[in-house]
Amino acid sequence: MGLFGKKRKAREQKKAVEKASDKTIANKGVMDLVDSEEKQLMAQALQPLSTEYEQYAEEIVSAFAGYQAYGNNAESFAELKTKIRPIGERINNGDMQRLIAYRAMLIGRSKGIKVYDQELELIWEGIGGWIR
Repeated sequence: MGLFGKKRKAREQKKAVEKASDKTIANKGVMDLVDSEEKQLMAQALQPLSTEYEQYAEEIVSAFAGYQAYGNNAESFAELKTKIRPIGERINNGDMQRLIAYRAMLIGRSKGIKVYDQELELIWEGIGGWIR
């Protein structure tokens, strides 16, 4: 592609971005792909949950602390799974599992512990309608 072809392609890409700007957050070029139900769960997670569910979130954070302390390897993942899968089985409700997962991520962040959503997805897959 010659120089003019590159400029034309750049102009076309710029127009496409400008056209999509009315679908962006505050017209800053960031598309909001999170649906309203997910946003509601995220907002609910900002507040403490009922005692039982808050305890589950704390247990998840504690399990991830151990997972990180031992090096995020296959052996520590197996240990993480033995601690977290039973929590998902007790909850057995996809929406509540997502809410507790968001709450655990927030609690973890406040303690400097990363709660990985991908690991939770793997561990809870098939429980309470949880699908990866």
